[in-house]
Amino acid sequence: MMTDTKSVKEQWKNKIRGSETVKLHYTAKLDNGTVLYTSTGHNPEQLKMGAGKISPGLERAIIGMHTGESKTVRIPSEDVFGHYSKENIFLLHASEFPAGTAPQIGQVVRINRNGQVTIARVVKITDSNIFADGNDPLAGKDIIFDIQLLEIVQQDNIFPLWNDDEQFNTLMEQIRNHTLVDKIRCFMLYQFSRHVASLRGDIAEVGVYKGGTAKLLAKSFESKGKIVHLFDTFTGMPESDTARDFHMAGDFGDTSLEKVRNFLSDCINVRFYQGFFPETSKPVENTTFCIVHVDADIYQSISDCCRFFYPRLERGGIMVFDDYGFISCPGAKIAVDEFFLDKPEKPCYLPTGQCFVTRL
Repeated sequence: MMTDTKSVKEQWKNKIRGSETVKLHYTAKLDNGTVLYTSTGHNPEQLKMGAGKISPGLERAIIGMHTGESKTVRIPSEDVFGHYSKENIFLLHASEFPAGTAPQIGQVVRINRNGQVTIARVVKITDSNIFADGNDPLAGKDIIFDIQLLEIVQQDNIFPLWNDDEQFNTLMEQIRNHTLVDKIRCFMLYQFSRHVASLRGDIAEVGVYKGGTAKLLAKSFESKGKIVHLFDTFTGMPESDTARDFHMAGDFGDTSLEKVRNFLSDCINVRFYQGFFPETSKPVENTTFCIVHVDADIYQSISDCCRFFYPRLERGGIMVFDDYGFISCPGAKIAVDEFFLDKPEKPCYLPTGQCFVTRL
């Protein structure tokens, strides 16, 4: 049977794959019919897909639609405004408010706990305590979206393959609330993992945070019998070099070893090393590695990773540096460039901000 080439091209041209700029109307409402927002009757919304400007759930609903198509989808709370979490309820003291001012119910406050800043609302005041809620007012609520795709304004001349790989997207569904690494950077890490899967050596990650990319690595190598070694303080960033780094001690402290263990409880091939790297590296000093993911953000930690893992990297193995090109992590690029200055390998920079080095 002959395929109608023209119809295939038209179908491809008018289908959303995840990197386009689109015009659409949408209405967001609660189960009881309360309308939260609608563009109907007004100018349509123009959105850039994949730019992180809309909720992941809404973006996934738009992918696969064709020009002129309408659909209604129910998006769970975790994909819109998040689950309601008791951990986002804060106990405050009067000393945290400007002198001479009394806190008011509904007042918006900026809370800093271990370097993590949360915007919250005062919800309860007693004689001795002040309570603020950092959850979004719509947290815990599913949202119903009525979507009408009007036009593809701009269609990039690339394939967003990260939206087409079924295995990868299954993994992303599991990890997206446990990582700050965006989807495309995760896809690069996923591809590197597949590339080195046949090499000897284990896997390491320094900078685990909540365990998202650790699970991506563990599941990618689950059938290969390889161990994923995970290094982190699990209490936040160590001391940094203020001349080279923007991050400070305690940043990313909203995690713990117990929480990460629970999240990775379905991964039988992971090992945890809590503390300051490279002090925690002794158990693996005789181990070789096929891939090392360095997401350590600051100069000294990344420099230590280079010195430890480079001589233990299998030929053809890869070191991936997540923060290399990020303005917020200037020490990362300095550390990598300094280390590889006299090495035969040179860092290869990616448009995602990552860089990688392949051992020759």
